[in-house]
Amino acid sequence: PQKHTKVKKGRKSGGFVILTKRTLKNHVKIAKKSNNFVWIEISKNLIKNIPKNMFIVATYVNDISSTYHKEEIFEELHKDIVTFCKSTTPV
Repeated sequence: PQKHTKVKKGRKSGGFVILTKRTLKNHVKIAKKSNNFVWIEISKNLIKNIPKNMFIVATYVNDISSTYHKEEIFEELHKDIVTFCKSTTPV
């Protein structure tokens, strides 16, 4: 959770919760986390017929009229996608 600089009252808000079954704990891991994203890596051994690990990103993009909206979130997402594509060639 974090408190945004533009918000003067109230409590901290936001955050992500990622749940997995215990039986999957060896196949699912957090690859990267930041204030805006959580990247989850799923092992290729868990899903049949995929040659490489799979990445899923969890995020929430606020509406442009929101005081929480950040335009730079898209640039950060683009950089992360490029980084993960370089390290694991997409299929």
